[in-house]
Amino acid sequence: MSEPEIPALDSRSRWRKLEARLEAWFIAICLYICSIGPLYWAWVSSLRGESSRVLQVIYAPLWFAAWLIPPFGRWLMWYIELWIF
Repeated sequence: MSEPEIPALDSRSRWRKLEARLEAWFIAICLYICSIGPLYWAWVSSLRGESSRVLQVIYAPLWFAAWLIPPFGRWLMWYIELWIF
């Protein structure tokens, strides 16, 4: 007779996969937020219509989140100022 599978290992494996995906999403979001610093002037030129609107579209959700959540907006402005001054 074959031995029955242990279900706890399967649920641990699922949890590890979920945890890895959540960590990857968290890192991606952090990189997205932090990328506005070095790209600030390129983003501003796209807002002025001097360059492609791609950056304007990419960073629109970040601008909206900063407007919607004032503490996050203040932090984001502080972070951007580190790059532009």
